[in-house]
Amino acid sequence: MNPTMINFEGKAYPTRFGFRVIEKWENEAGLKISQIGSLMQGDNVGGSEMILMLKLAYYAIESGCKRESQELPFDIDYFIESVEISDFSEIMQTVTDGITPKGTENKRQPKAKS
Repeated sequence: MNPTMINFEGKAYPTRFGFRVIEKWENEAGLKISQIGSLMQGDNVGGSEMILMLKLAYYAIESGCKRESQELPFDIDYFIESVEISDFSEIMQTVTDGITPKGTENKRQPKAKS
């Protein structure tokens, strides 16, 4: 299976959203991965929330590069500092796709019976 890629500074980097990536992000963020949806919704989204999401993207790139035996030529600080705001939504779509269990995308939840 081909990894999902994140484009950064003109190069595509593989991503991998494994359990260690999630654990590392949860420890860094002080949140559970299940809280990620509420993190990026509403009017309270600011720089801190965006940086948390970029950290998750970086950890996924780091894991993907390791899995593919590919050198990662930048560190997390450089990545966060260098991502253009115009590229943020594309990166976040990759993150969202990566943490969404396969087969659950676009499935509607049944309505509770009254």
